[in-house]
Amino acid sequence: MGPDSLLCPECGFENPLDAEYCGGCGKHIIQEAVDLATLSRSPLDAEAYTVAFVCPKCGHPSDLATPDCLKCGIIFTKWYEGLDDLSVEEAEQLARLREIQSERERAAEAENRRIEAQRKAELERQREALKRRKAQIQAQREAEAAARQKAEEEARQRAEATKRQHAEKDARLKAEAEKRRQAEEEARQKAEAEEHRRAAEEEARQKAEAEKRRQAEEEAHLKAEAEERRQAEEDARQKAEAEKRRQAEEEARLKTDAEKRRQAEEDARLKAEEDARQKAEVIKQEKTFSMQQILKALRPKGRLSDLLRKYENRSVGLKRGADKPLEALTLLRTLEDYMVLHAEDTSRLVHIPLGRIDRLEENLDSQNGTSEANGTLVIVLIGSA
Repeated sequence: MGPDSLLCPECGFENPLDAEYCGGCGKHIIQEAVDLATLSRSPLDAEAYTVAFVCPKCGHPSDLATPDCLKCGIIFTKWYEGLDDLSVEEAEQLARLREIQSERERAAEAENRRIEAQRKAELERQREALKRRKAQIQAQREAEAAARQKAEEEARQRAEATKRQHAEKDARLKAEAEKRRQAEEEARQKAEAEEHRRAAEEEARQKAEAEKRRQAEEEAHLKAEAEERRQAEEDARQKAEAEKRRQAEEEARLKTDAEKRRQAEEDARLKAEEDARQKAEVIKQEKTFSMQQILKALRPKGRLSDLLRKYENRSVGLKRGADKPLEALTLLRTLEDYMVLHAEDTSRLVHIPLGRIDRLEENLDSQNGTSEANGTLVIVLIGSA
C-alpha cells in the first residue's frame, strides 16, 4: 500500500485518499481504516520458553514453545490436569507449564497492546494525510473554479463584442438586401408585363393553329371511318367465303374418314375370319397329331386304359386344357372308364373320366421300339375342369 492510497477495510482494495466509496466492492469507505501491512507482529521470545521437555504421552522431545505436542497433538496442561494422582515431578512440570502459559498470555497481551498502539498511530497518520490531501484538493478545486469563472467571463465579453459586430453587419446587409429587392421587384414587374403580352399573342396564335388542326383531324377521321366500314365489309365477305370453303372441306373430310373406317372395319373382319380359320386349322392339326400319337403309342388292338396302367403309382403331368399350366400328380389306378390320381400338394384324390382325355404325350424308346416310357407322361384334357 502506497502513502497516497487508502485501504478498504471490507475487501482490501487500494483507493485514493479522497475516495468516498471503494472501487472494488462499492461500499462506503470508513476513513479510520488502518493499513495493516505496516503493522508488524513481533513473535514471542521463544528462547524464554526453550526448556528441555519430553511429551508425557508419546515421549517426543519438545521445547515448550507451543502448548501442545508436535507429534501426538495433546495439550500438556490438560494432560497433567487429567491425571488423578500426580507425582512431585509431574506437579512441578504442571506448575512450570502453567507459568509458561501465563507468561505466553501476558506476552500476547503486550503484543496486542503494541499492535493496537501502532494501529492507532497509523490511523492518526492517515487522518492527517487525508486532511492534507482534502485541503490540497479543495484548494485545487477553488483555483480551477476561479480560472473557469475568469475564462467564462472573458468568453462572455468576447461573445458580446462578436454579437454586436454581427448585429451591425446584419443591419448593413439587410439595408443592402432591401435595395436590391426593390430593384429586382421593379424589374420583375416589367418582365411580367412583357411576358403577359407575349403570352396573349402566343395563345391567340396557338388557338388559330389548333382550330386548323382540329378541322384537318375531323376530315381525316371521317375518311378513316369510311375506310374502316369498307374494310369491315370486305373482311365479312372474305370470312363468309372462307366459312363456305371450310364447310366443304369438313364434309369431304368426314366422307373420307367414314370410308377409311368402313375399309378398316372390313379389313378387321377379314383378318378375324382369317385368324379364326387359321386357329381352327391349327386345332384340327393338333387333334390329328394327338390321335396319331395315341395310335402310335398303343400296341396293336390296345386300349387307352391299358396304356395308362403302365404308369400306375408313378408321377404324371396333367394339363386341364391346351393353354392351362401343367400339374404334377400321381396316377394311382386306371379303370375301364376313369382314372384315379393323387394331388400331392393338397393331398386329395382326383377322378377323371377317360372320355375327357384329348391326348397323351410321352417319350418312347426309339431303339427297341417298345412302349416303355423313359420320361414323364403328360395327360392333356379337353376343355377346363
